[in-house]
Amino acid sequence: MSPSAPTAVLLLQAHLRYQFTTLMRTPEFWVPTIVLPGLLQFAFGSFTAGSPERALEQVVSFCLYGAGSVAFFQFAVGLAQDRESAWEMTLQRLPGASGPRTVAHLCAALAFSVASASWVLAVASVAQRVPLTVTDAATILFVSLAAAVPYGLAGVLLGHLASARAVVPVANVLFLAQAYLSGLLIPPAGLPEGVQAISALVPTRHIAEAAWALVAGRAVGGRELAVIAATLVVLSGATALLMRREQSRRVG
Repeated sequence: MSPSAPTAVLLLQAHLRYQFTTLMRTPEFWVPTIVLPGLLQFAFGSFTAGSPERALEQVVSFCLYGAGSVAFFQFAVGLAQDRESAWEMTLQRLPGASGPRTVAHLCAALAFSVASASWVLAVASVAQRVPLTVTDAATILFVSLAAAVPYGLAGVLLGHLASARAVVPVANVLFLAQAYLSGLLIPPAGLPEGVQAISALVPTRHIAEAAWALVAGRAVGGRELAVIAATLVVLSGATALLMRREQSRRVG
């Protein structure tokens, strides 16, 4: 039975308050996911000072890194812990509880993703004088939020596969590996030759290529669009299958 509209609003408010309060009281979540990308920009931004194009690309990379880490870790760690929490399992059995909880998770992920990307933009423009226009900043925020979608789906997938104890180290290894292979930490041209061949096969590399092209005003390649679409389809199908299996297990 679905709750009435006023009840659904109250439930959403309660879940939003719970999500933001819990996350803000967990510095081990928001310090790495929000602060670290800006610190990386501050530490490595000076290496691209002589090239405005490369400087802008690096800003995009660290914004993607921040937004992607927020979405990936929030859903991966949160879901893995929820699956083993008796209280969360009780909440999921309440009528109409899943909708407001899901929306609250999404709102929190979007808010923290914007905060992370905005922090990188602030460091780049204020501390390092990267020439960012309002259009550049808006486009970077847009592509960062768009890129957070597949990262979030991958986080949901991992959250349904890993245990609460294993999810943090596994998520760290997977995220750092893909960030390196995607060219977010080191430009693809700077990767070792053998790694470059692997990088071309990583879906998040194509997400980064599409983001770099959009911010630079170039057309996004057809290969990038095809890989991104296929990635979204595969991740969506896999997460939906795992969620149905999890729901059937709980009902049974």
